[in-house]
Order: sequence, then C-alpha cells, then structure tokens
Amino acid sequence: MSPLACESADLNGDGRPDFVLVVETAASANDRNSEDERTLMIITRGADGKLKLAKSNSSVVYCRGCGGVFGDPFDSVEVKRNSFTVIITAAAHGAGARATPSTIRG
Repeated sequence: MSPLACESADLNGDGRPDFVLVVETAASANDRNSEDERTLMIITRGADGKLKLAKSNSSVVYCRGCGGVFGDPFDSVEVKRNSFTVIITAAAHGAGARATPSTIRG
C-alpha cells in the first residue's frame, strides 16, 4: 500500500492525537488511469497509547482514473478536532487550472 495522505488531530475529543490515512495499492500509484480503490482509514489512539483502526471506507476517496480527462480527483484531507474533510477537485493537469473543491465531511 502507498500512502496518499496522513493527517493528525484529536478526532474523537479524548485529547489524544488520532489519524486520517488515505492509501492506495502500489500498482495504482504508478498508473494515472487506475480504477483501483483507495481506502480512507480513521485510526484512533486509546488511553493505553496504542493505535486502533476505528473505521475504514473504500468508497469515499475516488480512484486515480475516476476524474477522466480532468485527472486525479483526490486533492487532500484536512483534519481538526472532532472532524475531517476530504477535498476532491477536478484539475486540468496540463493547463494548471483548478476547479472549486467539493468536500466530504466526517
């Protein structure tokens, strides 16, 4: 698996840093037209300091080829206390243009 994004914040309000991680297969990382799934993972830190996979979703982050002629639709993940946002854009890679991002909030 290859990481696309890893951000940290207190996602569950317990005062400990948690993580939002987005990964894809290593093969799809090298193929700009790949339709392989990307997985978003929410990883929380317990009172004992150990990390635990709290939730996982393979539908919320679009595949590398899902943007068609507009390129990779995944932009980034933003996190803050008790929330995260997946930023999705349609970028015209050759022209350097950037569309208004859509957001998916958790």
